[in-house]
Amino acid sequence: MALEPRLSLFSPPPWMRLHLMSLEAPLIAVLWAIALAKVNHQPFLPEFGMALFVAVWFIYLLNHLVAPTETRDPRHLGSRLSRFSLLILMLLLMALGVRLALYHLPMPLMASGLQLCGLVAGYFGIFGSRWNGPLLALALGSVLLPLVLTLTMPKSMTQWLLLTVSWAIIAQAWKTRLWLSLKAKLDKDLAGGLLFSMGCCLWSRFLRAGDDPMGDAMQWGLLGSLLISNLSLLSGTPHQRHRWFKISLGLCLLVLGSQGLEIMGHLQIRLAWACLFGAGLLMLVEKTAQTGSHDNKRLAADIAITIPAVALCML
Repeated sequence: MALEPRLSLFSPPPWMRLHLMSLEAPLIAVLWAIALAKVNHQPFLPEFGMALFVAVWFIYLLNHLVAPTETRDPRHLGSRLSRFSLLILMLLLMALGVRLALYHLPMPLMASGLQLCGLVAGYFGIFGSRWNGPLLALALGSVLLPLVLTLTMPKSMTQWLLLTVSWAIIAQAWKTRLWLSLKAKLDKDLAGGLLFSMGCCLWSRFLRAGDDPMGDAMQWGLLGSLLISNLSLLSGTPHQRHRWFKISLGLCLLVLGSQGLEIMGHLQIRLAWACLFGAGLLMLVEKTAQTGSHDNKRLAADIAITIPAVALCML
């Protein structure tokens, strides 16, 4: 009987190696963070880019680790490494991320990043297959507890009361398996795209310091709709893909159409043009890659959302 050929991490085409090491998402996140800084005429802190890269890579490795065995790609780095080796890699990434955050990032930015990590934990708690309750509790805690601890109360007893109520909500959510209901009602691509967009917008939003909340929301929405379209193209149904293509195009055209009314600033206009271009590329991929392999489709979809970011970085 012929022996089955040994799989190698470098046997796939070169463009798939980034995906099989979960490196394409961190690169795209950093590129869009730099692009948004360029759009907003802001400086970009390299240490934040490194911290964002490490955090996204850690999250994607964790996603592969907790995924059901039958859905994993055997070519993936996480599948080829032993669990011990993968755990060591993730611990090193965590240590590097903590060091970057503590020594190089402002405290308010680090706090926002930690809250976003809590929301990511909630994403795993809702859509993952393991540790649902604890992860959802961590997510709720990351959102509720800072609100409690940062409120200025005349009496400490009030703070403790709110703290107790917060944990009661978490315990009740865990007990009644609220995540099962959320999983049935929420769109996984919607949640993933919006969370990814929040990470990309984190630096620019921190520097704007709440001076333009409408602009922050619009930039998050423009980029988020593009990223959701990318995810829907790879995993959604035809109805979901077409719905998000229309939403992304409609939002971009809405912003561009308001240019003459001077409702939106010039910053949103530039981003809208870039996202419109990216949405058009995704639609082209959807039309032309129907008969090709999933690997080629994934590559084309990632390139479609990378080109607008690179263009904004170069302008």
